[in-house]
Amino acid sequence: MSAPSVATPSAARTDPIAAAVADAQGVRGGAQIGITVLDRTTGKMTLGRLGTVPFLSASVVKLLTAVDVLRRSEVGGGAVSPAQRALIKRALSASDDAAMTALWNQFGRARIVTELAGWARLSDTHPPVDTAQWAETKVSARDVAATYTYLFTALTSVDRQLVLSSLRAAAPRGTDGFDQSFGLLAPPRRPGVAAKQGWMMIGPAEYLHSTGVIGPGDRYIVVVLTKRPAAEGYETGRAAVTAAVARVVSALPPGPSTSHPPTAKAPAPVAPPAARPAPRHAPYPELRPVHPPAARS
Repeated sequence: MSAPSVATPSAARTDPIAAAVADAQGVRGGAQIGITVLDRTTGKMTLGRLGTVPFLSASVVKLLTAVDVLRRSEVGGGAVSPAQRALIKRALSASDDAAMTALWNQFGRARIVTELAGWARLSDTHPPVDTAQWAETKVSARDVAATYTYLFTALTSVDRQLVLSSLRAAAPRGTDGFDQSFGLLAPPRRPGVAAKQGWMMIGPAEYLHSTGVIGPGDRYIVVVLTKRPAAEGYETGRAAVTAAVARVVSALPPGPSTSHPPTAKAPAPVAPPAARPAPRHAPYPELRPVHPPAARS
């Protein structure tokens, strides 16, 4: 992978993707936005100004969980049962919180985050302080891009297909009723896009994220993480994320994904300790505080 390109004004003058990222991150008001774009063909990564800043993950941690659980099984950490694979599918495609909580409890909670951070060399990722609150995992846009890269370079084709097919089948609404058709999933949905969205209100802040792969051969990884005042509402946030993603995607050169640079391949992981027995499934802990999805206009 080539050295990251930071979307600065000088870089934007010669690099269309850097220009698009610089433009997309130029939001006003109290919003923060972290952006990373990775071209899997060239290995070039473009970082926004806050591309390495950790955000609360909301449901994006479901992607990290699926990748860790499947990779753990591949290196001898215990088989993933058909029922658990079904939970992975629901957690990714329908953003099912109950399915995620079952996986979180069965596979070690914080261990999921720390284990994957070591395998995929995630620099800005940390488990939640309260380990029952998986949505409070901290992760940067750069680390989400690295998680997708690890998915492509480390998982078997069968496990990789489970994740990608689930993301491509993302429902227009999550199981909580939230409209997740924004950002990479904004209508009309782009052909072949595979995306994991995130949304959450906690205290005075609203988190809305759109992450995924797009383009022929899944050439590009695009990650947009946002934090804004909760008072602005989800509709405003969804529109802002959609506009940022559209600006970035419009700058991506077309073309098929070809062979990837050898340096982009993830390092061979060290086998983790034997998987511990799954704890008894506790009742689903509600995220705090609870906010119903904003009504659609």
